[in-house]
Amino acid sequence: MGWLYYGRVPGDIRAEIARLCESQTTEPSMRAIAIARVGTTWYAAVEARYATPEAARACSYTRQFPPTDDGRYVFGAVFLTQIGRDGWGYKDMDETMGPVASEAPDAVLDRLTPTTAPHALEWRERCRSGCARTPEELWLAENHET
Repeated sequence: MGWLYYGRVPGDIRAEIARLCESQTTEPSMRAIAIARVGTTWYAAVEARYATPEAARACSYTRQFPPTDDGRYVFGAVFLTQIGRDGWGYKDMDETMGPVASEAPDAVLDRLTPTTAPHALEWRERCRSGCARTPEELWLAENHET
């Protein structure tokens, strides 16, 4: 759940984000279908595709992301990035973690399929409303203080 650092800055950070979203060796296979950058934060719409619709419906994770008729769903991913003396670093998370970073543009949000995951729904709403929340505001909300 921490940061991962490379000893060097990738030549093409967008391509590196796309590579990080890919998985073709396990089911579901995954790939980024939309990527956008806001400052040093990258947002991606990641398509997860199962071999068959039946395989998708059998997966427990799809209870939060009901698969389409062709056995796929699309979720949001967030990559916090930074460049420092140790090289290039990133911290990745998906929308079900309720990321604080919530400035995903419509180009990414419009590609996401429906979800029932509470944190993902809240994150999507923050992104759509332009109401990015600071860590302090999230802490207050989680602890029911005003």
